[in-house]
Amino acid sequence: MKDFANRIRHIRQIKGYSQDYVSMKIGISLSAYSKIERGTTDPSLSRMLQIAEVLDIDLGQIQIGAMYGSPKPRNQVEEASSQEISLERLRMEIEKLHVRLEQVENKLSQ
Repeated sequence: MKDFANRIRHIRQIKGYSQDYVSMKIGISLSAYSKIERGTTDPSLSRMLQIAEVLDIDLGQIQIGAMYGSPKPRNQVEEASSQEISLERLRMEIEKLHVRLEQVENKLSQ
């Protein structure tokens, strides 16, 4: 599982996602997600699939990459221009802001 942990951390960093963002998207605490990335907790198959979905990569590519080298993200982030990466990071920030806005709206409506 340590290989899985290293791979998802690497892919998350390439994508420019924070641990907080991924943990929020899969519905677990930051602490729990951090343990998965450190390899101190073995995630279930369903949790691994959730992580792969957030990172936009096939779970099989993560596992195969652990044996044969770096996995290739579906959208080939490593080949994208710096502008595309910056745009993706901005999209992620907007999505985070939308989630925070929903949380505030929920608190206000209570």
